[in-house]
Amino acid sequence: MAHYSSQNWIDYVRNLVSPQDAEAMTNHLKSGCESCAKEKASWNKLAAFAKTEAQYEPPADIVNRAKALVQAAPKPEKVFRIREIAELVFDSLLTPQLAGVRSAAGVGSRQLLYRAGEVMIDVRFEANDDSERFAVTGQVFRDQGSKVGMTRIPISLISGKNELARTSTNQFGEFYLEHESADKNLQVSLEVNSEKDVFIPLDESIWRIARQVK
Repeated sequence: MAHYSSQNWIDYVRNLVSPQDAEAMTNHLKSGCESCAKEKASWNKLAAFAKTEAQYEPPADIVNRAKALVQAAPKPEKVFRIREIAELVFDSLLTPQLAGVRSAAGVGSRQLLYRAGEVMIDVRFEANDDSERFAVTGQVFRDQGSKVGMTRIPISLISGKNELARTSTNQFGEFYLEHESADKNLQVSLEVNSEKDVFIPLDESIWRIARQVK
């Protein structure tokens, strides 16, 4: 007994065969062909499933409403950080040194105090005549008279967009940075809180003068 192919039965259950073929296939099933009966039953189930699947599509008005809500949802606001240049309030270079009080031979240092709002930054710059290497040490504290150190403040030494060194203040608000050479356009950057960065520009004269103070 010849059997019909799967494609024939797919077209049959979808009513895509000609009336003559449909009649012939129906008669074939009536003849008792179990193989074709199973084939036809399988494709019947699949066709029925495909019809019911379409019923689970959400209504068009609901889809359009959801799209409108997504488009109308406010976009997250861009977070802008305040960038403040610290103000110089003290420079040891302008304070006369006592007789006999000098830095160690070959090493110069200069101490400066900066203010940015209630934040104070006490900084000491040291440079060595024997090399271009220099160091920056300091303390970050709040201007409350008690000199309370600010801990875990990220501090970077940057040149343009390049970060040359990075550290954080310790439990006393102290920090230490060093680099191979005193490049031009250097800055010390302090992330004092989640909204504010403080910058200390380091012009070339700081290092030149630091080496001269002995």
